Formats: sequence, C-alpha cells, structure tokens
Amino acid sequence: MPTGDQQRGQTDWNNYCSACHGAQADGNSVAARSLLPRPTNLTAFSYDPLAFATILHNGVAGSSMPAWRDLSPQQVADIYAWLTTLRTKADNKALSTASIAQGAELFANNCTSCHGVNGDGQGPAAALYKPAPFDFLHQQPDAQEIDRVLRQGVPGTAMPPFPTMSAAQRAALASYVRSLHQPEKAANTHP
Repeated sequence: MPTGDQQRGQTDWNNYCSACHGAQADGNSVAARSLLPRPTNLTAFSYDPLAFATILHNGVAGSSMPAWRDLSPQQVADIYAWLTTLRTKADNKALSTASIAQGAELFANNCTSCHGVNGDGQGPAAALYKPAPFDFLHQQPDAQEIDRVLRQGVPGTAMPPFPTMSAAQRAALASYVRSLHQPEKAANTHP
C-alpha cells in the first residue's frame, strides 16, 4: 500500500464513506439508523492496512458495505491514513497472563464455532453467516467495543449477546481477543 495522505484521506472519506459511517467514522450517520448491521464504528478498531484495503475492495457480504473497487490504491491508503488519526486511544495497559488465560478458556467455550480456534473468523459455523465473523488476527477491537458487543450482541448479524457473562469475564475475554491481533501476519491477498 502506498504512503497515505491524511488530508486527501479526509476528503475521500467525506466523498465515499461518511454517508454511512459518519463524518467522524464512529458509525453514526442518518443512514446508519436504517442499516442492519449498523456501519462499524471504525474508531474502535485497529486494522492492518492490507486487511483494511481488502475490506474496501471486496465490501462486506451480508451488510450494506459495498465493494469500492473504483478507489485507487492511493485513495485507500489516504483514507486509512486519515482513519488512524481518529482511532480511540488503544488499550495500552499490559495484559495479564492470568486474564488472558481465563479469556482463552471463555473464548474456547463460547466463540470458536464462529471465530475459529485461532480467532481468524474461520470457525466451523462461519461459512453459514453473512456478514462473516470478525478475524481478530487482522482487526483489533478496543476493550470497550468488545464489552459492548458481549453485552448487546450485533443486531443484523449472528453475533448474540452474552447476558450471563460477568464484567470480569468480559474483561478477561477482551484481553484474550486483543492478544490475538497479529499485524505482522497480515493476509497476503491483494485487492
């Protein structure tokens, strides 16, 4: 991916993306109210550049996210550069080994059928769902977003809420899910 220009990225964002994802990429727009699943709050995620480009190129099946194959690689890089300026502050606290271990057990018991044993979104049930389960190797939600999804689910998708999961369990699961992110192993597929 070429080096992106944040200023051009904001212009392209406003022209192509803001109608659904909102001016600040938080998923809040007039159109978002009528879409299921709702557009992703992109400020709550870290994306690998190539994974981001692939999503733009292919769209998201089962959602209103179209394929933007008419965007040049430079435009995609520019939009990505601008989005990185909006990203909420990452969870920089060190993840405890005990919390990750508890989260791994919760993940194994509740999440692998869809998100896969490795968190790559390729569980045995994944092929049944559109949109597909998140690939946590290349998309890293922040801890607050994970907590919100575990409490509320994602309407318009197969992601259910987990109302019996305690706050401590949700925090442990968030630690584990965040530990799965492997930006250095980004997909080698080219848009």
